[in-house]
Amino acid sequence: MRKTYPMVLIMCAAIAVGGTGCAQPPVKRPSVKLDALAKQLGVSTSVLELALRAGYTTEIEGGKTLFCRHDEHTGSMVPILDCEDAARLRGDLQTRQQFVNEVHQQVSQTAIQPTPKSPR
Repeated sequence: MRKTYPMVLIMCAAIAVGGTGCAQPPVKRPSVKLDALAKQLGVSTSVLELALRAGYTTEIEGGKTLFCRHDEHTGSMVPILDCEDAARLRGDLQTRQQFVNEVHQQVSQTAIQPTPKSPR
């Protein structure tokens, strides 16, 4: 019985050493301030922040800043690059947020209401 104890310690030590190797380094904050980047792109900081959170990337075409994302349409394996300007992006993001708020409200109302019992 004493021989299993050293083996358990060796196994625990191996797991501990292996686990530390899997740890990821801390994520570094971007070196460019969001305000400075927004000013450089010619858009407001709030629009840029919303776009980045929604997964958009920025591209400059003809001196205008465009916000782009890759969309895959149902039934197609080819992604399509969809780009829009800041005004259209702001409208799209507001529409999406309204939809999310409506869904949350519907779910919360459904969760609060008791389900009707069927008569037997």
